[in-house]
Amino acid sequence: MNDTIQRRKNGERCNDLLQKILDAEEDPEDPLDDFVVFLHMGLFLQAGSETVSNTLSFCFIELMQNSLVYAKLVDELRDAFPSRDHMPDHETLRRIPYLNAVLNETMRMYLQAGQGIRRIIDKDVVLGGYLIPKETKIIASTSQAARDPTVWSEPEKFKSERFLEEDVPIDAFMPFSSGSRNCIGKK
Repeated sequence: MNDTIQRRKNGERCNDLLQKILDAEEDPEDPLDDFVVFLHMGLFLQAGSETVSNTLSFCFIELMQNSLVYAKLVDELRDAFPSRDHMPDHETLRRIPYLNAVLNETMRMYLQAGQGIRRIIDKDVVLGGYLIPKETKIIASTSQAARDPTVWSEPEKFKSERFLEEDVPIDAFMPFSSGSRNCIGKK
């Protein structure tokens, strides 16, 4: 019999992602309401499929249009994996700088979760000369921040080296959101 079904019949809790979200809903320090739980579950479904495939599609398009980037990436990958018998693991892939720079630049230019970061202001704030009162619901546009010419040099140009050479402003590059509720797919 399926372990999940057996646990439910025995009244045991399931130690899965949905259970963790439901537990967070009951956290008195930082509760989630039903609508936020609903949004998170939808995001997990989307993030696990469409965002990855779309990001990789845009990455391949950029690689085909930028032969120098393509050649440099191929060289780095051949150095990292000299044998075709070696299956890349997560730790190895994290330590390949140019690959990560190419992926980060792809996510900067083609942000898949571009609807922005939703938050509720916890105190009165003056932003751009306007008073935004406490409890106001806002959306910070991560896609606009990722193409802001005051932050990024040549923001409309694919330049993967920027993620190797420049200090990347954490508040202008948030493809996985930020804070305690950032995307679990970040790593």
